Amino acid sequence: MLTKMKSSLQLILLPSVLFLCIPAYFIKLNIRDVENLDATVTAILLAMALILTVVLIAVIGLFKWLRSNFFVRLITEFLFFFVVITGFLFPVSISTGMLDASQYPIDLLNLAIAAGLAALMCWVSNGKHRNTLYIGLMIFIGLNTAISGFELYTKFAKSKERAVSLHQVSSGKNILVLSLDGIPGSAAKMVLDADASLRNKFDGFTMFNKVASSSPATSASIATSLYGNRNYKSSWATEKELWDSNPDGLLTNYLGAHGYTVSTYGVYNFSFHDADRTHESTYVLPISLTELINFTIARTITSTFTLPGNSLDGLESWVRNNVFNAEQEHQLLLQIENSHAPGWKKDESPTVLDLNEYIEELHIGSSQPVAHFSHFTFSHFPVEFDRNCQFMGWDARWFTLHQNRYGVLEETRCTLGAFTKFLDKLKALGIYDNSLVVLKSDHGKPVPFNDPRSIESATIRGHKLWGLGRYA
Repeated sequence: MLTKMKSSLQLILLPSVLFLCIPAYFIKLNIRDVENLDATVTAILLAMALILTVVLIAVIGLFKWLRSNFFVRLITEFLFFFVVITGFLFPVSISTGMLDASQYPIDLLNLAIAAGLAALMCWVSNGKHRNTLYIGLMIFIGLNTAISGFELYTKFAKSKERAVSLHQVSSGKNILVLSLDGIPGSAAKMVLDADASLRNKFDGFTMFNKVASSSPATSASIATSLYGNRNYKSSWATEKELWDSNPDGLLTNYLGAHGYTVSTYGVYNFSFHDADRTHESTYVLPISLTELINFTIARTITSTFTLPGNSLDGLESWVRNNVFNAEQEHQLLLQIENSHAPGWKKDESPTVLDLNEYIEELHIGSSQPVAHFSHFTFSHFPVEFDRNCQFMGWDARWFTLHQNRYGVLEETRCTLGAFTKFLDKLKALGIYDNSLVVLKSDHGKPVPFNDPRSIESATIRGHKLWGLGRYA
């Protein structure tokens, strides 16, 4: 019996590794980008692992009856070794930011390395060192999964009660930085030039519309704005290295060390010393089942095999509503679930609720200097909000017709309107004149959203999405 168990060990381990261990490891690697987890997804992944285990055992039993057991065991072992190698060490698809997993390019070098190592491990597993190999693999997988589980627990098991420090301003000095994602400077200028009444709301502000972002990506752009303008690419290879290079030098921490009570929201939380004064969205939808499985598939067996569209959303919704009896907190979240935008955008759109709440709940809570740094991502492409900030991503026709320069201008009108509501609240509180207010964005839009007659529509290396406008 023990010998049979050893010969079928890969059948027991493969489903757990594919549906539980690697997803947990993937989330750990991207812990800064995942703001919410759902018990529904974990339960379904566990069920899928159990079902696949039963199926694989049944299949190998059938082939054993057909006397083809050796070849099936060889294939399943190769797949198991390959998945472990690509899932934990050499991912075969390259993550490229705000793209669906199905669009990730294949890393041919990692693919070759993983295939070679998996073949070598198959050879070892058919010799006298089989037990040693599997013991080593189980220790490796177990340690990685335990570390991932601990980090996930540390972040997501803490209380979800909404902190209030972000809503408190000072009757004295305030530095208030309000940032909205992906608003091109040229679009903001066009909207303001066309609407005198809106433009007058920003009387007294200095507008910088001929500047370039230091990076076409949110995290790096905001990090360099806090460190100061510099050529960060010459010093740091990754965003994490950039954020962690000199935390004391970040403007958020500098102000905190010099008499200001600082609160942060969103990306500004990174490397901020006072964790009790960091804030994340309490409305953001958890990472979806389809999204997590596709990231895992892309990482382990290439993006070629990812699931189409939102294939598992119906199953996830049914389990959440009928097994866990969950209820949506807000009507907008129901609309966002039915959005025609890519899955990753569903993590960004709910932040409009956080922005509305931030403005509504602002109140004087101190006489000491206060500083707020907030970045809201609902305005990131694709366009989903109309000029009145009504969510329209659920409407297929509207969504199709607004993924262009016109749609950008309409959504920019929405964001500028949100800025004016923020200014009106400061005036109502009587702190407008003693506050330094910075209204900003992090970068522009991809090529299709820019005026084709402008330099902003020029591509970089011929890429259909990334161009000069992303920096504007």
